[in-house]
Amino acid sequence: MTPPPPQRPAGLRPWRELHLWQIQPLRDVLVIVIIVLLFRLGYTLRLVTVPILLALLLAYLFEPLVQRLTRIRRVNRSIAAGGIIIGAGLLVVVPIVVATVFAAGQGVRYAQFLSRNVDLVIASSQTPGETELRQQLPNDSWVWIRDQLADIREKERLEAEARAQRQREDALEREAREARERGEEPAAGDVPPAQPAAAPPASPQANPAPTSMSEVVLRWVRDNAERIGKRVLSSGTDALGIAFDVFKGFGLLVFTCFLTAFFFFFFSTGWGRVQRVWRDAIPERHRARTLELLSKMDRVVSGFVRGRLTISLIQCIIFSIGYWLVGVPMPLIIGPIVGILAIVPYVGLIGIPISVVAMWLDPQPLFGWQEAFWWSIAGPFIVYQVGQILDDYLLTPLIQGKATDMDTPAILFASISGGILAGVYGLLLAIPVAACLKIFLREVAIPRFREWTRGEASDPLPFGVDPVSRIVPRDPPPASE
Repeated sequence: MTPPPPQRPAGLRPWRELHLWQIQPLRDVLVIVIIVLLFRLGYTLRLVTVPILLALLLAYLFEPLVQRLTRIRRVNRSIAAGGIIIGAGLLVVVPIVVATVFAAGQGVRYAQFLSRNVDLVIASSQTPGETELRQQLPNDSWVWIRDQLADIREKERLEAEARAQRQREDALEREAREARERGEEPAAGDVPPAQPAAAPPASPQANPAPTSMSEVVLRWVRDNAERIGKRVLSSGTDALGIAFDVFKGFGLLVFTCFLTAFFFFFFSTGWGRVQRVWRDAIPERHRARTLELLSKMDRVVSGFVRGRLTISLIQCIIFSIGYWLVGVPMPLIIGPIVGILAIVPYVGLIGIPISVVAMWLDPQPLFGWQEAFWWSIAGPFIVYQVGQILDDYLLTPLIQGKATDMDTPAILFASISGGILAGVYGLLLAIPVAACLKIFLREVAIPRFREWTRGEASDPLPFGVDPVSRIVPRDPPPASE
């Protein structure tokens, strides 16, 4: 007896009668395609979308300050947002522009300094007997590099001569052996003594191939320094092109700042409506619990982001002044770079080797005793330690506090993992994501798992689960005797 055909559940129509958007797999594919196209459209319109997203982020970050300002009498959200825009322009934008101009000058001068001295080192190492070029080097660091490179070149020259001598001896021995095999005995006078090959005269215009890794590195530094200097100091049409590019970039930056401030004003004054848009997008059945979790994650993320950005700005000032005091060249370039890297804890350590090498090559001491070799190592290390101590014991407790509720090993592990998985973006996002994941595990995953182990919640896996009740079957109680 054949079983009856399966009955279609009530309310379901045959798939032939459905529209494309009513078929779930096709609808999912369409949703993914629409999202990808929206991202593509946003990238194409990035001249407008980037200021919008940046303004939305700034409105989120400055919302606590806006709320504090609105508690003042006769200050509404419009006045508070306008005051933040004016204050940011006076206290942030203008100092950054001025510092950028001076930093560009420092970078150009240092590039010219590197290019000139690398050329001197290479030329002097090719003619070790001449002391005139050696005396033109600016300090003992460059003299040491020149002497090391000259020793390497001399050692390689001697090895090349010895290798050529062995090859000539092997060739003469092979010819003599072949002659004996033919029954001939070469006379001793027929074999000319091995003479070292005369080296071709060095030409001042010649540019021989590098013979060591040190020279390769020096020439790479020289070439890149020259490229920077030529772009800045070129004349004629190139100078006009560079001036046009700079003017175009500056105009684009000004336009982006204007749009960001414009959208920030409206996002900040209407922040309540922005929050309602996000809240209404959450399904009503899970809205209360979702908003509760999002509020906890918001406190973590906002506390970390606002705190680290503020601390990073202060660290930029600390490292710039500190590097200037100890004599590190380009303090307006190296200092802000290390301060920005300080957004991620302990990543600012990369500033120590950079500043040590820069100071060793071109010390700029304020005092005579800072020219000593040991100070090129101790000075940058002291600056980093002062900045790190202020961060650990003053700035972080006062500004950031324990926003992430994570200990130091967890922060270090999250930072390293994020950097391995997603590079710089991973370093920036690792700690907030790890803190949110910790909240999700503590508030949702672990309690749900404990309920499942007690048989009070449905099994997340289909194995051993009643398909009707979705509750794990429990053993019946033992019968009473």
